[in-house]
Amino acid sequence: MPASLTTLFFLTMFIAPTITEQSIDEFNRETNVYFGDNWANDLVRADSAVSMSRSIGYEYGEAYALYQKGYVQDELNESGSAFISNLSALRLIERRDSEKVAKLKVSLYINTGLILRQHFKYNEAIRYFSEGLATAESYELKEDIAELHYKIGNAHRRQGNLDVAIDHLVQAYNLSIDFEDDYLAINSLNLLGMLHTTNGDYEQARAFFDKMLNFEFRMSDADKYHGFALHNLAETYLKEGDTKMAEQYLLEALEKKTISSNDRVIFITEIELVDLYLNSEDFEKAVAMSESSLKHYKNLRKSPEFYEIFSLLRKAESGLGNHSQSQIYASRFEEESAAFTGEQQELMEISDQFKMDILTVSYFSELERERRIANLTSSIYFIILFIFIGFTLWKIRQLYNRRVLERELRTAIHDLNIDDL
Repeated sequence: MPASLTTLFFLTMFIAPTITEQSIDEFNRETNVYFGDNWANDLVRADSAVSMSRSIGYEYGEAYALYQKGYVQDELNESGSAFISNLSALRLIERRDSEKVAKLKVSLYINTGLILRQHFKYNEAIRYFSEGLATAESYELKEDIAELHYKIGNAHRRQGNLDVAIDHLVQAYNLSIDFEDDYLAINSLNLLGMLHTTNGDYEQARAFFDKMLNFEFRMSDADKYHGFALHNLAETYLKEGDTKMAEQYLLEALEKKTISSNDRVIFITEIELVDLYLNSEDFEKAVAMSESSLKHYKNLRKSPEFYEIFSLLRKAESGLGNHSQSQIYASRFEEESAAFTGEQQELMEISDQFKMDILTVSYFSELERERRIANLTSSIYFIILFIFIGFTLWKIRQLYNRRVLERELRTAIHDLNIDDL
Protein backbone atom coordinates (compact mmCIF):
# COMPACT_ATOMS: atom_id res chain seq x y z
CA MET A 1 0.00 0.00 0.00
CA PRO A 2 1.48 3.44 -0.93
CA ALA A 3 2.73 5.57 1.99
CA SER A 4 0.08 8.23 1.47
CA LEU A 5 -2.74 5.67 1.56
CA THR A 6 -1.21 4.02 4.64
CA THR A 7 -1.21 7.36 6.43
CA LEU A 8 -4.81 8.06 5.48
CA PHE A 9 -5.84 4.52 6.57
CA PHE A 10 -4.14 5.00 9.93
CA LEU A 11 -5.77 8.37 10.46
CA THR A 12 -9.20 7.03 9.51
CA MET A 13 -9.02 3.89 11.64
CA PHE A 14 -7.32 5.17 14.80
CA ILE A 15 -7.67 8.95 14.96
CA ALA A 16 -11.14 9.47 13.42
CA PRO A 17 -13.08 8.09 16.43
CA THR A 18 -11.59 10.84 18.67
CA ILE A 19 -11.64 13.76 16.23
CA THR A 20 -12.39 17.13 17.78
CA GLU A 21 -11.78 20.70 16.68
CA GLN A 22 -8.92 20.90 19.18
CA SER A 23 -7.28 17.72 17.86
CA ILE A 24 -7.45 19.05 14.29
CA ASP A 25 -5.89 22.36 15.34
CA GLU A 26 -3.10 20.43 17.06
CA PHE A 27 -2.63 18.25 13.97
CA ASN A 28 -2.31 21.36 11.79
CA ARG A 29 0.19 22.91 14.22
CA GLU A 30 2.31 19.75 14.07
CA THR A 31 2.28 19.96 10.27
CA ASN A 32 3.60 23.53 10.53
CA VAL A 33 6.49 22.41 12.74
CA TYR A 34 7.87 20.02 10.12
CA PHE A 35 6.70 22.01 7.09
CA GLY A 36 9.16 21.80 4.19
CA ASP A 37 11.07 18.70 5.32
CA ASN A 38 9.08 16.51 2.93
CA TRP A 39 6.54 18.22 0.67
CA ALA A 40 4.89 14.95 -0.36
CA ASN A 41 4.27 14.04 3.28
CA ASP A 42 3.04 17.57 4.01
CA LEU A 43 0.51 17.21 1.19
CA VAL A 44 -0.77 13.93 2.65
CA ARG A 45 -1.11 15.50 6.09
CA ALA A 46 -2.99 18.49 4.64
CA ASP A 47 -5.40 16.17 2.78
CA SER A 48 -5.91 14.18 5.98
CA ALA A 49 -6.72 17.34 7.92
CA VAL A 50 -9.22 18.37 5.24
CA SER A 51 -10.97 14.99 5.50
CA MET A 52 -11.04 15.03 9.31
CA SER A 53 -12.38 18.59 9.39
CA ARG A 54 -15.15 17.76 6.95
CA SER A 55 -16.14 14.71 8.97
CA ILE A 56 -17.12 16.92 11.92
CA GLY A 57 -18.11 20.04 9.96
CA TYR A 58 -15.16 22.11 11.26
CA GLU A 59 -14.86 24.78 8.55
CA TYR A 60 -11.94 26.70 10.07
CA GLY A 61 -9.89 23.50 10.38
CA GLU A 62 -10.68 22.59 6.78
CA ALA A 63 -9.79 26.09 5.57
CA TYR A 64 -6.46 26.02 7.41
CA ALA A 65 -5.63 22.60 5.98
CA LEU A 66 -6.48 23.86 2.47
CA TYR A 67 -4.18 26.84 3.10
CA GLN A 68 -1.38 24.42 3.96
CA LYS A 69 -2.22 22.30 0.92
CA GLY A 70 -2.13 25.33 -1.38
CA TYR A 71 1.25 26.35 -0.01
CA VAL A 72 2.68 22.89 -0.69
CA GLN A 73 1.16 22.76 -4.18
CA ASP A 74 2.76 26.09 -5.02
CA GLU A 75 6.13 24.82 -3.80
CA LEU A 76 5.65 21.83 -6.11
CA ASN A 77 5.00 24.25 -9.03
CA GLU A 78 1.31 23.28 -9.19
CA SER A 79 0.12 26.88 -9.18
CA GLY A 80 -3.31 26.17 -10.68
CA SER A 81 -4.10 23.60 -7.98
CA ALA A 82 -2.70 25.90 -5.29
CA PHE A 83 -4.93 28.70 -6.54
CA ILE A 84 -8.02 26.49 -6.27
CA SER A 85 -7.06 25.33 -2.75
CA ASN A 86 -6.67 28.93 -1.61
CA LEU A 87 -10.02 30.01 -3.07
CA SER A 88 -11.74 26.97 -1.57
CA ALA A 89 -10.35 27.93 1.83
CA LEU A 90 -11.50 31.53 1.45
CA ARG A 91 -15.00 30.36 0.55
CA LEU A 92 -15.24 28.42 3.80
CA ILE A 93 -14.38 31.33 6.08
CA GLU A 94 -15.49 34.35 4.05
CA ARG A 95 -18.46 35.09 6.32
CA ARG A 96 -16.72 34.26 9.58
CA ASP A 97 -15.32 37.06 11.68
CA SER A 98 -12.69 36.75 14.42
CA GLU A 99 -9.03 37.63 14.81
CA LYS A 100 -8.00 34.00 14.27
CA VAL A 101 -10.02 33.81 11.06
CA ALA A 102 -8.73 37.22 9.94
CA LYS A 103 -5.11 36.05 10.23
CA LEU A 104 -5.88 33.00 8.08
CA LYS A 105 -7.72 35.14 5.51
CA VAL A 106 -4.74 37.48 5.26
CA SER A 107 -2.37 34.56 4.67
CA LEU A 108 -4.66 33.20 1.96
CA TYR A 109 -4.97 36.60 0.25
CA ILE A 110 -1.17 36.95 0.28
CA ASN A 111 -0.47 33.49 -1.14
CA THR A 112 -3.14 33.82 -3.82
CA GLY A 113 -1.82 37.24 -4.81
CA LEU A 114 1.69 35.85 -5.10
CA ILE A 115 0.52 33.08 -7.44
CA LEU A 116 -1.18 35.65 -9.66
CA ARG A 117 1.92 37.86 -9.61
CA GLN A 118 4.04 34.92 -10.74
CA HIS A 119 1.72 34.65 -13.74
CA PHE A 120 2.12 38.40 -14.44
CA LYS A 121 -1.50 39.11 -13.46
CA TYR A 122 -0.64 42.21 -11.46
CA ASN A 123 -4.10 43.81 -11.37
CA GLU A 124 -5.64 40.66 -9.92
CA ALA A 125 -2.72 40.22 -7.51
CA ILE A 126 -3.18 43.77 -6.24
CA ARG A 127 -6.89 43.10 -5.67
CA TYR A 128 -6.10 40.11 -3.45
CA PHE A 129 -3.35 41.97 -1.60
CA SER A 130 -5.75 44.89 -1.10
CA GLU A 131 -8.44 42.56 0.32
CA GLY A 132 -5.76 41.24 2.68
CA LEU A 133 -4.76 44.76 3.66
CA ALA A 134 -8.36 45.73 4.45
CA THR A 135 -8.76 42.59 6.58
CA ALA A 136 -5.47 43.20 8.41
CA GLU A 137 -6.39 46.83 9.09
CA SER A 138 -9.76 45.86 10.51
CA TYR A 139 -7.98 43.85 13.23
CA GLU A 140 -4.86 46.06 13.46
CA LEU A 141 -2.53 43.23 12.41
CA LYS A 142 0.42 45.58 12.07
CA GLU A 143 3.00 43.13 10.75
CA ASP A 144 0.58 41.92 8.09
CA ILE A 145 -0.29 45.52 7.20
CA ALA A 146 3.39 46.28 6.64
CA GLU A 147 3.96 43.14 4.56
CA LEU A 148 0.92 43.85 2.39
CA HIS A 149 2.03 47.43 1.74
CA TYR A 150 5.34 45.93 0.57
CA LYS A 151 3.64 43.39 -1.70
CA ILE A 152 1.23 45.94 -3.17
CA GLY A 153 4.15 48.30 -3.76
CA ASN A 154 6.17 45.58 -5.47
CA ALA A 155 3.23 44.66 -7.73
CA HIS A 156 2.75 48.32 -8.71
CA ARG A 157 6.50 48.55 -9.39
CA ARG A 158 6.26 45.67 -11.83
CA GLN A 159 3.33 47.41 -13.52
CA GLY A 160 5.29 50.62 -13.84
CA ASN A 161 3.11 52.57 -11.37
CA LEU A 162 6.19 54.00 -9.72
CA ASP A 163 4.66 56.76 -7.58
CA VAL A 164 2.02 54.44 -6.13
CA ALA A 165 4.71 51.81 -5.51
CA ILE A 166 6.91 54.31 -3.67
CA ASP A 167 4.02 55.37 -1.42
CA HIS A 168 3.28 51.79 -0.35
CA LEU A 169 6.96 50.91 0.14
CA VAL A 170 7.58 53.96 2.32
CA GLN A 171 4.65 52.85 4.51
CA ALA A 172 6.06 49.31 4.62
CA TYR A 173 9.48 50.61 5.65
CA ASN A 174 8.13 52.92 8.38
CA LEU A 175 5.98 50.14 9.86
CA SER A 176 8.82 47.62 9.72
CA ILE A 177 11.00 49.97 11.79
CA ASP A 178 8.24 50.23 14.43
CA PHE A 179 8.27 46.49 15.16
CA GLU A 180 11.89 45.79 14.17
CA ASP A 181 11.37 43.59 11.11
CA ASP A 182 14.85 43.81 9.60
CA TYR A 183 14.06 41.75 6.52
CA LEU A 184 11.07 43.86 5.55
CA ALA A 185 12.96 47.09 6.25
CA ILE A 186 15.94 46.08 4.09
CA ASN A 187 13.83 44.75 1.24
CA SER A 188 11.74 47.95 1.28
CA LEU A 189 14.88 50.10 1.11
CA ASN A 190 16.19 47.94 -1.73
CA LEU A 191 13.02 48.32 -3.82
CA LEU A 192 12.83 52.05 -3.09
CA GLY A 193 16.37 52.42 -4.39
CA MET A 194 15.56 50.38 -7.50
CA LEU A 195 12.46 52.51 -8.17
CA HIS A 196 14.49 55.72 -8.01
CA THR A 197 17.05 54.13 -10.34
CA THR A 198 14.23 53.43 -12.80
CA ASN A 199 13.11 57.06 -12.41
CA GLY A 200 16.62 58.23 -13.26
CA ASP A 201 17.08 59.77 -9.81
CA TYR A 202 20.44 58.12 -9.18
CA GLU A 203 21.49 60.23 -6.19
CA GLN A 204 18.26 59.41 -4.34
CA ALA A 205 18.67 55.75 -5.28
CA ARG A 206 22.20 55.72 -3.87
CA ALA A 207 20.93 57.29 -0.66
CA PHE A 208 18.63 54.27 -0.16
CA PHE A 209 21.38 51.77 -0.98
CA ASP A 210 23.79 53.56 1.38
CA LYS A 211 21.10 53.34 4.06
CA MET A 212 21.03 49.57 3.49
CA LEU A 213 24.79 49.37 3.92
CA ASN A 214 24.65 51.36 7.17
CA PHE A 215 21.62 49.52 8.55
CA GLU A 216 22.21 47.85 11.93
CA PHE A 217 21.53 44.23 10.99
CA ARG A 218 20.28 41.79 13.62
CA MET A 219 20.37 38.82 11.27
CA SER A 220 23.00 36.29 10.25
CA ASP A 221 22.80 36.81 6.47
CA ALA A 222 23.63 40.54 6.48
CA ASP A 223 26.38 39.99 3.87
CA LYS A 224 23.80 38.91 1.30
CA TYR A 225 21.86 42.16 1.72
CA HIS A 226 25.04 44.21 1.63
CA GLY A 227 25.67 42.41 -1.65
CA PHE A 228 22.26 43.48 -2.95
CA ALA A 229 22.96 47.11 -2.06
CA LEU A 230 26.41 47.07 -3.69
CA HIS A 231 25.07 45.42 -6.84
CA ASN A 232 22.31 47.99 -7.17
CA LEU A 233 24.75 50.84 -6.51
CA ALA A 234 26.71 49.50 -9.48
CA GLU A 235 23.54 49.64 -11.59
CA THR A 236 23.23 53.40 -10.96
CA TYR A 237 26.77 53.94 -12.23
CA LEU A 238 26.18 51.71 -15.24
CA LYS A 239 23.17 53.87 -16.11
CA GLU A 240 25.48 56.89 -16.05
CA GLY A 241 28.14 55.13 -18.13
CA ASP A 242 30.72 55.00 -15.33
CA THR A 243 31.94 51.42 -15.90
CA LYS A 244 34.92 51.79 -13.57
CA MET A 245 32.77 52.56 -10.52
CA ALA A 246 30.24 49.95 -11.64
CA GLU A 247 32.91 47.24 -11.83
CA GLN A 248 34.24 48.20 -8.40
CA TYR A 249 30.84 47.87 -6.76
CA LEU A 250 29.95 44.66 -8.62
CA LEU A 251 33.19 43.00 -7.46
CA GLU A 252 32.50 44.12 -3.88
CA ALA A 253 28.95 42.79 -4.22
CA LEU A 254 30.22 39.44 -5.47
CA GLU A 255 32.60 39.17 -2.53
CA LYS A 256 29.78 39.82 -0.06
CA LYS A 257 27.31 37.52 -1.79
CA THR A 258 29.78 34.64 -1.90
CA ILE A 259 29.85 34.59 1.90
CA SER A 260 26.19 33.78 2.58
CA SER A 261 24.17 33.74 -0.64
CA ASN A 262 22.70 31.04 -2.87
CA ASP A 263 23.63 30.21 -6.46
CA ARG A 264 20.99 32.45 -8.00
CA VAL A 265 22.04 35.57 -6.09
CA ILE A 266 25.72 35.05 -6.91
CA PHE A 267 24.99 34.23 -10.56
CA ILE A 268 23.05 37.47 -11.12
CA THR A 269 26.08 39.58 -10.16
CA GLU A 270 28.48 37.41 -12.15
CA ILE A 271 26.42 37.67 -15.34
CA GLU A 272 26.23 41.46 -14.85
CA LEU A 273 30.04 41.54 -14.72
CA VAL A 274 30.25 39.40 -17.86
CA ASP A 275 28.01 41.87 -19.68
CA LEU A 276 30.11 44.79 -18.42
CA TYR A 277 33.36 43.19 -19.64
CA LEU A 278 31.82 42.44 -23.02
CA ASN A 279 30.74 46.04 -23.46
CA SER A 280 34.25 47.10 -22.51
CA GLU A 281 35.65 44.52 -24.99
CA ASP A 282 37.66 42.87 -22.23
CA PHE A 283 36.92 39.41 -23.61
CA GLU A 284 39.40 37.51 -21.42
CA LYS A 285 37.78 38.76 -18.22
CA ALA A 286 34.36 38.05 -19.72
CA VAL A 287 35.29 34.41 -20.42
CA ALA A 288 36.88 33.95 -16.99
CA MET A 289 33.82 35.32 -15.19
CA SER A 290 31.48 33.28 -17.42
CA GLU A 291 33.27 30.05 -16.60
CA SER A 292 32.91 30.86 -12.90
CA SER A 293 29.20 31.56 -13.32
CA LEU A 294 28.60 28.21 -15.04
CA LYS A 295 29.35 26.48 -11.71
CA HIS A 296 26.27 28.20 -10.29
CA TYR A 297 24.16 27.88 -13.42
CA LYS A 298 23.89 24.09 -13.13
CA ASN A 299 21.92 24.53 -9.89
CA LEU A 300 19.42 27.01 -11.31
CA ARG A 301 16.07 26.40 -12.97
CA LYS A 302 15.98 27.02 -16.70
CA SER A 303 15.00 30.59 -17.45
CA PRO A 304 15.90 33.06 -20.23
CA GLU A 305 17.53 35.41 -17.70
CA PHE A 306 19.87 32.57 -16.71
CA TYR A 307 20.71 30.72 -19.92
CA GLU A 308 21.57 34.08 -21.48
CA ILE A 309 25.04 33.26 -20.13
CA PHE A 310 25.66 31.00 -23.17
CA SER A 311 24.87 33.87 -25.54
CA LEU A 312 27.34 36.06 -23.67
CA LEU A 313 29.96 33.32 -23.78
CA ARG A 314 29.45 33.00 -27.52
CA LYS A 315 30.20 36.70 -27.94
CA ALA A 316 33.22 36.58 -25.63
CA GLU A 317 34.80 33.58 -27.39
CA SER A 318 34.09 35.17 -30.75
CA GLY A 319 35.82 38.35 -29.55
CA LEU A 320 38.89 36.28 -28.71
CA GLY A 321 38.80 34.66 -32.14
CA ASN A 322 37.79 31.23 -30.80
CA HIS A 323 35.07 30.67 -33.38
CA SER A 324 34.69 26.92 -32.86
CA GLN A 325 34.17 27.41 -29.12
CA SER A 326 31.83 30.29 -29.88
CA GLN A 327 29.72 27.97 -32.02
CA ILE A 328 29.58 25.40 -29.23
CA TYR A 329 28.10 28.00 -26.87
CA ALA A 330 25.71 29.16 -29.59
CA SER A 331 24.44 25.59 -29.90
CA ARG A 332 24.20 25.27 -26.12
CA PHE A 333 22.10 28.44 -25.98
CA GLU A 334 19.70 27.00 -28.57
CA GLU A 335 19.48 23.71 -26.64
CA GLU A 336 18.70 25.44 -23.36
CA SER A 337 16.13 27.65 -25.04
CA ALA A 338 14.41 24.63 -26.60
CA ALA A 339 14.46 22.77 -23.29
CA PHE A 340 12.94 25.77 -21.54
CA THR A 341 10.15 25.97 -24.09
CA GLY A 342 9.44 22.26 -23.70
CA GLU A 343 9.38 22.44 -19.91
CA GLN A 344 6.85 25.23 -19.98
CA GLN A 345 4.22 22.88 -21.40
CA GLU A 346 2.48 25.77 -23.07
CA LEU A 347 -0.95 24.20 -23.24
CA MET A 348 -0.93 23.41 -19.53
CA GLU A 349 0.24 26.93 -18.74
CA ILE A 350 -2.55 28.41 -20.85
CA SER A 351 -4.95 26.09 -19.07
CA ASP A 352 -3.72 27.30 -15.69
CA GLN A 353 -3.88 30.93 -16.81
CA PHE A 354 -7.42 30.43 -18.11
CA LYS A 355 -8.41 28.67 -14.93
CA MET A 356 -7.05 31.54 -12.87
CA ASP A 357 -8.73 34.14 -15.07
CA ILE A 358 -12.11 32.45 -14.69
CA LEU A 359 -11.76 31.74 -10.99
CA THR A 360 -10.51 35.23 -10.19
CA VAL A 361 -13.40 36.85 -12.03
CA SER A 362 -15.79 34.33 -10.49
CA TYR A 363 -14.46 34.88 -6.99
CA PHE A 364 -14.63 38.65 -7.06
CA SER A 365 -17.98 38.60 -8.87
CA GLU A 366 -19.35 36.29 -6.19
CA LEU A 367 -17.81 38.43 -3.47
CA GLU A 368 -19.42 41.54 -4.96
CA ARG A 369 -22.72 39.68 -5.39
CA GLU A 370 -22.66 38.58 -1.76
CA ARG A 371 -21.94 42.13 -0.66
CA ARG A 372 -24.85 43.42 -2.75
CA ILE A 373 -27.10 40.74 -1.28
CA ALA A 374 -25.94 41.71 2.21
CA ASN A 375 -26.70 45.36 1.49
CA LEU A 376 -30.07 44.45 -0.03
CA THR A 377 -30.87 42.25 2.96
CA SER A 378 -30.07 45.13 5.31
CA SER A 379 -32.34 47.40 3.27
CA ILE A 380 -35.16 44.84 3.34
CA TYR A 381 -34.77 44.44 7.11
CA PHE A 382 -34.95 48.23 7.46
CA ILE A 383 -38.08 48.43 5.29
CA ILE A 384 -39.72 45.58 7.21
CA LEU A 385 -38.83 47.27 10.49
CA PHE A 386 -40.21 50.57 9.18
CA ILE A 387 -43.46 48.86 8.08
CA PHE A 388 -43.72 47.06 11.41
CA ILE A 389 -43.23 50.28 13.36
CA GLY A 390 -45.76 52.07 11.09
CA PHE A 391 -48.24 49.25 11.47
CA THR A 392 -47.76 49.23 15.23
CA LEU A 393 -48.30 52.99 15.44
CA TRP A 394 -51.41 52.65 13.25
CA LYS A 395 -52.77 49.90 15.48
CA ILE A 396 -52.05 52.00 18.56
CA ARG A 397 -53.79 54.99 16.95
CA GLN A 398 -56.71 52.77 15.94
CA LEU A 399 -56.97 51.39 19.46
CA TYR A 400 -56.77 54.89 20.91
CA ASN A 401 -59.55 56.16 18.59
CA ARG A 402 -61.69 53.17 19.46
CA ARG A 403 -61.33 53.80 23.17
CA VAL A 404 -62.08 57.48 22.69
CA LEU A 405 -65.21 56.55 20.74
CA GLU A 406 -66.28 54.04 23.40
CA ARG A 407 -65.78 56.65 26.11
CA GLU A 408 -67.84 59.20 24.16
CA LEU A 409 -70.63 56.61 23.62
CA ARG A 410 -70.72 55.77 27.31
CA THR A 411 -70.93 59.47 28.12
CA ALA A 412 -73.77 59.95 25.58
CA ILE A 413 -75.72 56.96 26.98
CA HIS A 414 -75.21 58.24 30.47
CA ASP A 415 -76.54 61.64 29.43
CA LEU A 416 -79.63 60.02 27.81
CA ASN A 417 -80.36 58.08 30.97
CA ILE A 418 -80.27 61.27 32.99
CA ASP A 419 -82.66 62.98 30.61
CA ASP A 420 -85.14 60.06 30.92
CA LEU A 421 -85.26 60.57 34.64
